[in-house]
Amino acid sequence: MSYYIFESALVYVGEEAILAKLKEKPDFDYLLSWRNSEKGALQPTWSQEKSPFVFQVNEEVERHPDNYTNWASLDLYSERLIELIADAKVRFEMFGTVLLSRQSGEELPLDHKVFRLLEECDALDYNRSDIRRTEKGTYFRHLKLKEEFVDAEKPTPMFRERYFRKILVHETLKTAMERSRISGCQFTPLYEYKSANWSGRFDEQGKDKLFFRGLPPKEL
Repeated sequence: MSYYIFESALVYVGEEAILAKLKEKPDFDYLLSWRNSEKGALQPTWSQEKSPFVFQVNEEVERHPDNYTNWASLDLYSERLIELIADAKVRFEMFGTVLLSRQSGEELPLDHKVFRLLEECDALDYNRSDIRRTEKGTYFRHLKLKEEFVDAEKPTPMFRERYFRKILVHETLKTAMERSRISGCQFTPLYEYKSANWSGRFDEQGKDKLFFRGLPPKEL
């Protein structure tokens, strides 16, 4: 059984990127402070009392992505994608949204919500993964999970890795999304993932490189 890194995929119509642009957000600053997991979750009933998030999108798209790229550190999912995640018994909360036409400014009849995943796990096997840190940042490649996640009888279907911070989905949930033709998603096998800034200079260890392999986050 395998896990995949789950991210939004930037969708294009011709040469135009189909992107949701955040215009207004209510007082949910903790949603954007994703490195602070100690703040806990709000109750959905309380959340619905807040004003909605407001996004602008292109109204002329034939089919809007279920997983909308917005570059605002927010997950913007369609109702049918959220239903699949709920069916998998994943813990999450969601917040009201309004999607406006970029052309006319009118509200569009779309059902997307801002989604906040509440499942978080310390799952990376630091001894078998390639994690390196330099003065410019931390880089990841050839990642592997701890055995208890790989061999679990009832695998966690979807979670955010506590240190790596990416969302991981189990292949059973990935298959359900693909069968439902969920759009706007990309799935990267965990072992094939490589940080965007990983370059050839990291391929061989040299004296001029800072190399940290197999160390837990507190020691990096």
